Amino acid sequence: QGSGLPQGLPNEEWLNHVSSAEAQDISISLVCNASHAANEELTLHQACRDGDSNKVKSLLNGRTPIELCGPSSDGYTPLHVIAAIGDPSASHLEIAQTLVQHVPSDLFTATDDEGNTPLHVACMSGSAEVATLLLPHSPQSVLLLKNTTQGATPLHLAVYGSHVKVVSLLAAALPDEAFGLADDEDHTPLQSAVEIGDVKMIKLLKARSPKRSKAASARADSRKGKEKDKWAIAKAWDEVINLIIRPKRHQYSLTDIGPTKFTLHGKVYIREDVTVVNPRGLKVYGSWFQPINPGGPMACVVTCHGNAGSRCFALDMIRHLLPCDISVFCFDFSGSGLSEGEYVSLGYYEKYDLEAVINHLDSTKKVSRFGLWGRSMGAATAIMYAASNPRVTPCAICADSPFASLYKVMVELVKSRKKWIPEAAVKLAIRQIRKSIKRRAGFDIKQLNTFEYSRRCK
Repeated sequence: QGSGLPQGLPNEEWLNHVSSAEAQDISISLVCNASHAANEELTLHQACRDGDSNKVKSLLNGRTPIELCGPSSDGYTPLHVIAAIGDPSASHLEIAQTLVQHVPSDLFTATDDEGNTPLHVACMSGSAEVATLLLPHSPQSVLLLKNTTQGATPLHLAVYGSHVKVVSLLAAALPDEAFGLADDEDHTPLQSAVEIGDVKMIKLLKARSPKRSKAASARADSRKGKEKDKWAIAKAWDEVINLIIRPKRHQYSLTDIGPTKFTLHGKVYIREDVTVVNPRGLKVYGSWFQPINPGGPMACVVTCHGNAGSRCFALDMIRHLLPCDISVFCFDFSGSGLSEGEYVSLGYYEKYDLEAVINHLDSTKKVSRFGLWGRSMGAATAIMYAASNPRVTPCAICADSPFASLYKVMVELVKSRKKWIPEAAVKLAIRQIRKSIKRRAGFDIKQLNTFEYSRRCK
């Protein structure tokens, strides 16, 4: 453009009319423009992840949305990004509303590298709010679409994760056909719910699943006793699974962990409340107890609570450690206490929470060295963190009652409930519970062998 040459010439012929220096300038210009476009695309994706609604609106203002909404390296569009946030904040939901109003309609049917549309991703992450926004814009082809990795529809994915709110939403919105579709393991959503052992989902799906023929009903009537056993087993599975990944959450308020300023043995200390974001984008809340005037870097003990605990676990330690010139940082793992997250993972994801906490504390330059004090799940997490060759290595670990192998713990839990499960079905139950936990919480219990991790601690 501006060269005076005919604009309709083929590229090869046009390049014959320019010097090598001009060609190099053109090449550099093209590369810079492509880089700029790519950076803008990544900026929009990142703004969605960060929950920066003002940035998203600024980027979309006056622009053709398709210019900024292309897929990233994993096939994620901005809609996929916002759908992947399982526990969206108010700003994330505002972004979702903005995107739904402004992006081209074909983005609602766009698939990532695993064949998932934004609705699939929202169902997988358990974001009922985002799924509610996406449903009116998702054609029936999306509602019935099976992804490429599991042959799973959006309903299957919601069931795999035991996302009851999303399952309830879909149960009211999907066509009848969706409830009879089978995944790659030949399971309908109802069959998957029974396998997982989630009683609430089973009840939701039973009402919409295809009706049986009279002959099938007659056969079912003759098997009522067996069906009763299956429901008992499903209930037992649900109990064991919840004991592992969703124990009763400890509820408390910040006033329960003491004042923000207090005196101990004549010395003044403060409680500084801290928020850290873990690698999964979840907010982890903690409190740092330290002298009001530390006078320089000092040792810090980071406490790690058990699977049904919270940062309150550290309160007894504070009065012993602070007088020894050791600050104390306590926090709620994701999925526990006041922190964000739906499930606990007995150390699998908690070690990343711990890493994020320690990296934050280290960045303040107020800590000379770290010690870890954990109980049960927290003890296992401390060992797993230390075994992962972290950037910041603890100088000491106090591991109170860590489990040696989560798989063995699960076996004992199942056997302790054998009044619900026939002895012959124990192995089957263990296998299914392992599979259910992997689908719902995203980790394999066989990987959590604390004894093996301890061998790698330095």
